[in-house]
Amino acid sequence: MKSLLVLGALFVCATAFSRPLVIENNSPLPPYAEDFAFAGDEMMGTHTAFTGGNPPDEEYDYFVDLYRRGSDGKWTFVQQLVREHSTVDSSVRVSMSSTVAAIYTPNGLQIWERTSSGWARGKVDPALSVGVAFDVVGNTVLAYIPEPDGCEQRAAVLTRGTNAVWGLSAELDVPEGVCLTSGDLDNGRAILGAQDRDDTIAIDRAFIFEQSGSTWNLAATLSPNDGSAKFARSVAIRGDVAIVSANNRGSHVYERSTAGWLLVAFLPNEDSYDGSQEDYDLQMTDEFVVKAGTNINRQNSVGYVYRRLTNSTFEHVANLAPKYGMSTLHVDGGASSVASSVASSSSIYPRASRCSPRFRMISRAALAPSGRSCQAASSPS
Repeated sequence: MKSLLVLGALFVCATAFSRPLVIENNSPLPPYAEDFAFAGDEMMGTHTAFTGGNPPDEEYDYFVDLYRRGSDGKWTFVQQLVREHSTVDSSVRVSMSSTVAAIYTPNGLQIWERTSSGWARGKVDPALSVGVAFDVVGNTVLAYIPEPDGCEQRAAVLTRGTNAVWGLSAELDVPEGVCLTSGDLDNGRAILGAQDRDDTIAIDRAFIFEQSGSTWNLAATLSPNDGSAKFARSVAIRGDVAIVSANNRGSHVYERSTAGWLLVAFLPNEDSYDGSQEDYDLQMTDEFVVKAGTNINRQNSVGYVYRRLTNSTFEHVANLAPKYGMSTLHVDGGASSVASSVASSSSIYPRASRCSPRFRMISRAALAPSGRSCQAASSPS
């Protein structure tokens, strides 16, 4: 579904590169980059520029740029896909597969398609009202459906019709009283994270949907097993495994069996302070799990890389620790790079060789040693 990528600093396999990888356009990747998506040897990055005015009449330009990785491992600017002007102070979000990209700007959702000559903007049903895309897998997009009060309770599965127009193929609804916070998509499966509308109750949940023919059905409702007050702020699904963020014993790992979706393990951070840490971004491939979370020992946000083992266990193989922390992670299915971003910097962490799970972080701001320790996920006893 995705490949291993983090953004502003670089993680490289310690034995594979003699110099840092850079993104080039006569300058490094903009340190103010906001969001990224990564598929194979292509990446899209977004940023916003304030162009003038005073509140409430401020003006902004929104950008989406395309980069491509060459045979030498260097990422090079290819073209600017989107530049839009708006008076709305917001941000641009992007998700992508190797064939489809979903770009959300203050002016609405755009869907781009990969053609033989490059990326071209596709046609979206003008009657469609959707927000940011949670995920793109193959030729399917999962996005939330906005509500007037800002509490989204519906997600849209979007596909390209025979008329070459992108439209709604299914709607995934969560119960009244919760608001969507996250989502992830896999072939024929989707998971949505939701927060209770009443913060004093704090019964957050995750919902797994499975496709049967042309319909999507609710297959499981997941709740915290460890009393976590922050649950399902981020979710990930891949095949028969789902991971849901939590802040007590660690993210919850679920596995699908003949009895349904069952809790089988926890995915803890390297330091454990009950209720004091939170995983806020999860990504999963066939080989790796990457998550961003708070680390009390480092007094910073850190990316953690785990190798997926058999029997729903995980080996902790690296810490990704930019100087200024990270707020989001992106991972591609080839498990070759990880990308992260924060408000002040962006980083790319490629794993250049499949022979080694090690990553080294090379940042414009700081040089950090690779984290290399092993830790199996604990059982949910």
